[in-house]
Amino acid sequence: MNYEESFKHHLSLQGVTNSRGLKSIEEKLRDLDSFPLIPGKQCLYVIDRQTSQIIYVKGVENVLGYSKDDFNLALTLNFHHPDDAAVVTKLSDIAFSHFKPKLPACKQEYLILTHRIRKVDGTYLKILTQTITYGTEDKDSLTYNLCLLTDITFISNNNLVEWDAYTHDMETGVFKEKVHKEFKNFFTKREREIISEIFKGRTSTQISKNMFISVHTVLTHR
Repeated sequence: MNYEESFKHHLSLQGVTNSRGLKSIEEKLRDLDSFPLIPGKQCLYVIDRQTSQIIYVKGVENVLGYSKDDFNLALTLNFHHPDDAAVVTKLSDIAFSHFKPKLPACKQEYLILTHRIRKVDGTYLKILTQTITYGTEDKDSLTYNLCLLTDITFISNNNLVEWDAYTHDMETGVFKEKVHKEFKNFFTKREREIISEIFKGRTSTQISKNMFISVHTVLTHR
């Protein structure tokens, strides 16, 4: 069982994914107190989508340095690296608009992202963010989102924003098509040409020579 499967299995055992949906959100949050985080490498928080507030925080101070009092939704919307922010925000917006607001607790959907997050001291960590939805004891209530953050700086040697997603009832393909459409015009023609060169493994110097542009221009586009 890999870590992602272990994560979801633990939530299921604690009642977060209880198919009967009998536990209150307060009970579910208390259950998260026992979720085993890797000290200094992992933290988690829960967002109440109905009130747009973070209602549970664990381990954030040890990973990012923020206190529980300072760690709020506004902060999580603005602590992305400037070069990652636009992509991360767009992907998150697509996910939240696509994920079902009234899913039963047993029907999870999730978004996985790798991106850079700013610590309280201004430095950045490469983070794997797993955002998982789960319902409440009231089937008509809006969904809560649990976000698990893992510091992967020690194993990641790139600054790419990478993602994956799973949605209920075989709609993952529909979700990915939404992403494709949203990002279709995200890059300029010149940026797409440079992206194509990057994926061919060419250096900035090689790209500048092939495209008859300065290395500075290539680096700016990258």
